[in-house]
Amino acid sequence: MNLQCPSCLKPLTVPDQFAGQMMKCPLCGSTFSVPATGGGVEALPPLSNEPPPPAATTQTPTVSTFGPPGTPTSTPTSTPTSTSPPVPAATGRPSEGYENTCAVSFKPEVMRWVAPVCLVLIFILQFFPWVGLYPGGVSVLTQGAWGAAFGGYELDEDLYKTLNAGKADLAEDEKPGVSSLLIFYLLLFLPTLALTVAVLLLELGVISARQIPPSVQPLMRWRWGAVAALNLLVFLLLALQMVFGFGLETKIATKARETVATKVEEANKKKENFSKKEQAMEIGVKTQTVSRTNLLWAALWLHVLAVIGAWTAYCLHDRPGKPYPKLELEW
Repeated sequence: MNLQCPSCLKPLTVPDQFAGQMMKCPLCGSTFSVPATGGGVEALPPLSNEPPPPAATTQTPTVSTFGPPGTPTSTPTSTPTSTSPPVPAATGRPSEGYENTCAVSFKPEVMRWVAPVCLVLIFILQFFPWVGLYPGGVSVLTQGAWGAAFGGYELDEDLYKTLNAGKADLAEDEKPGVSSLLIFYLLLFLPTLALTVAVLLLELGVISARQIPPSVQPLMRWRWGAVAALNLLVFLLLALQMVFGFGLETKIATKARETVATKVEEANKKKENFSKKEQAMEIGVKTQTVSRTNLLWAALWLHVLAVIGAWTAYCLHDRPGKPYPKLELEW
């Protein structure tokens, strides 16, 4: 017979021989009673070569025997009713002893949006400052992702004159150099963004599957896995650049060490004491004006979220016939 689970309202196919018995839904795990099929005749359990169960047990089908209409069924097994643990009902009601419940399901319809949205936001953030000179919290020199990669910068000349005794621009040896890892990051980010959005449009039906070359179609089942792998590689490039430092940070630190080394030589000639602590303090004073913005950290965490979202979407597409994972909180 065909019926619906009273808890999750999913269609199920149940053999007529289990009419009047207690069943367990394979999708939500809740138990329900199968309606009797006329005459009130009790349904008999199927024949089996195994010895009859003890008196304290009854025939109860297992959760894996039934699914949506058209799915094959297997032989039910016997479980002792006296020792089986209670099955929580997935009806939005809390378990015994709890007053409230809240559950969040991870569905492909939602998770497929995570990576594309994160990458679009990162693309926008790349045109805002990621690193710069901020003496006293005031913006004097800033670099976005593209500027930091190729050595470009934006300079407030008036503030820079005040900071550097009338100098209107940076000298050649003071200009920030390129950030090599960030160049590879940006060159890989653009195709990753394009692929991620294309996979989303394919699932939304904006791009037809017929437009995919026949040689590529067998690989389509791995599409979210490929998106997750590319996003992970892009994230690692950005993380490594942050570990090794941007060109501006390296330039300021190198310039500060050279200045301190010159003062050490002068102090030695004058036979004056210039201790290690004083040297470290002066280097710190010169380099502490260089800082990374919150927008850079936001981009980094958006990359982490994009990797998680793409990998979750891949895992959800690779579990046909299984219920979606969920987090449930009861209090």
